[in-house]
Amino acid sequence: MKAHLSSRRRRLVLGLVVGVACLGGVARFSAPTPLVASATPAVLATAARHLSTFADGNDLHATYTLRQQALGTKSIDVWARLDGQGHPNPSAITIRDQQGVIIERMITANDEATAYFPAQNVIQQARIADAVPDPLDVGGLKQFVQPGQNGDVQTKLMGTQFVQGHKTDIVTVSSTQSQLTLYYDHDAGIVRRQEATDPSGHMSYMFELQNLEAVTPTAVAAGTYDLNAPATARLVTTPDGSPHLGTKQVSVMQWVAYPNRPHLILQGDPRGLILHTAVYTGYEHQALVFADYGSGGKAFTVSMQTTDHGLPNASDLFGGFTKPTSGAQNIRTLSTSIAGTMAQGTYYDLPVLDSPNPYRVLDVALGQARIRLTGRGMTQQEFLDTLGALVDGSMHPDVVLHLQGELDAARSTPR
Repeated sequence: MKAHLSSRRRRLVLGLVVGVACLGGVARFSAPTPLVASATPAVLATAARHLSTFADGNDLHATYTLRQQALGTKSIDVWARLDGQGHPNPSAITIRDQQGVIIERMITANDEATAYFPAQNVIQQARIADAVPDPLDVGGLKQFVQPGQNGDVQTKLMGTQFVQGHKTDIVTVSSTQSQLTLYYDHDAGIVRRQEATDPSGHMSYMFELQNLEAVTPTAVAAGTYDLNAPATARLVTTPDGSPHLGTKQVSVMQWVAYPNRPHLILQGDPRGLILHTAVYTGYEHQALVFADYGSGGKAFTVSMQTTDHGLPNASDLFGGFTKPTSGAQNIRTLSTSIAGTMAQGTYYDLPVLDSPNPYRVLDVALGQARIRLTGRGMTQQEFLDTLGALVDGSMHPDVVLHLQGELDAARSTPR
């Protein structure tokens, strides 16, 4: 994703980028026992100091290997020129697939992010909000030296671990919507690894540093900080100005009230699944709503896309949910009842690293919406049974009330 992004408005530029292609993760992540929170500011302050010394007025160039559950391995190339406050301004980030084809290129400058997606020939613009530390944002790291927390974002030192042969200090950055785990080099201060998990504890992505160098500005190639999008690219904006697919949280009542789409919600907490995310993203000509349920290593996601030109098609963002994600297996046509309506869609599996159960996915069109239903940590039968628990929320106010209670509890409980 990036297919599903929650309302995690933050300065973590790399986190914003890699989330765009992510469906959410399946690999279970168990964090170590936290140490004294007061030790965290010292780690972050040291990291900021070391990285400032390393940059020493030069541009930073970093390369990362990105692993996304079910979506394979990609490469990330990052250039950053630090301003007087130590923030990357500008920065240039390019993501390539395993064949070297560019998936996305993003330029940030003056708190504005502009991204180009070649496959859709689309440009998105958004504002970046400060919230959690960016691996190359020295100024941002300095803001996180407050004891233990920053607003609704909490930082904790979780011990040490060797990564790539280097001793690292593990720092978690948590909110009610997500958790990031950053592995800071104990001696150099750079982030050698970063992991993101959703509220269910499933890993969404992990990337590791492959190389970091300081380059004198005069040696940086012309065009390094240019978007390089063709004149034919179409600009798409979000009304709330959130980063990329940045979304606004909504209530369950709002979720079931949006027009031109089914009002699909889960009844009876099947498999113990609890609603913890409900969000909406509006675009210039289309909209996406997203709900995520999870518990005990299992998760279920409902994503629905609509446009103002009718049923979404392959030229819309995310391919309009019209074809299986790259790497899909066991693709077949599936006819099933969804909230009392017979529907025919495309079922497929997406292999997951280190898990016996792949993603279970059903893409289906209902009315004027295209819907992607995704199960994580489930057998195929469990996924099909969960589909059977979907109901029309507009016809079940009692279920809406129950789910709102779950959602309120999830949003008020830090991870």
